[in-house]
Amino acid sequence: RKEELFRQEIEGRIELLEGVDAFLQEVVERDLPHIIASSTPRANLDFFLSKTALGRYFEKAISGTEVAHSKPAPDIFVEAAHRL
Repeated sequence: RKEELFRQEIEGRIELLEGVDAFLQEVVERDLPHIIASSTPRANLDFFLSKTALGRYFEKAISGTEVAHSKPAPDIFVEAAHRL
């Protein structure tokens, strides 16, 4: 419920840091492999992907709830590398 309230509170108020959009556009243009790995719950990750420009750039994503041990353990990064 806390995460649901969080998403409701920030909807319409989130934006990417300056330069992130241009950087990700370059990643796509250069056809570099990329995936987003976040320790946030999957519902939050999907929210951010759908409510910001991030969704245009990331077809692959993994959340901390999809691995045995979330950050700071390396599990999420190892799984992200396997998915690439």
